[in-house]
Amino acid sequence: MTPAHERDTATRSASAEDPAERVSAGRAIPARTAEKRRAIVEAATRLFLQQGYDGTSMDEIAAAAAVSKQTVYKQFVDKEQLFGDMVLGIAERADGIVEALNDGFARVTAAEEGLALLAETYAAAVLAPAVLALRRLVISEASPLPRTFFDLRHGG
Repeated sequence: MTPAHERDTATRSASAEDPAERVSAGRAIPARTAEKRRAIVEAATRLFLQQGYDGTSMDEIAAAAAVSKQTVYKQFVDKEQLFGDMVLGIAERADGIVEALNDGFARVTAAEEGLALLAETYAAAVLAPAVLALRRLVISEASPLPRTFFDLRHGG
């Protein structure tokens, strides 16, 4: 276990609140809470992509998001869940590809145009710097975090 992980685990057990108070997927999230959650995920994304999973602590994420560590743990049960949400958030951007293709295909008049649009859109999406950085990070962290990746792969 890394020092950052040990520090996070020790602090979490001392400061975690009642799990019933945490934000659930099925519950409406107030705007201010949603803003904090977005700030946490953005900070975590930046730090995880720069420093890796083990190199990033929840303290650093809280500081970068300008929220308290308690707020981070209200939003996310642990660092593993936050990491999983970060991975899914970047992956969900792929939905924009489908929308772009649908819009583009509506204007296409020839098969060659459609194939070119598909190739260009796909290449731009998979070669985007954030996607490449995420891919490297997921590959490097897949072994230490098997549960997270199994859950993500199986929609859980």
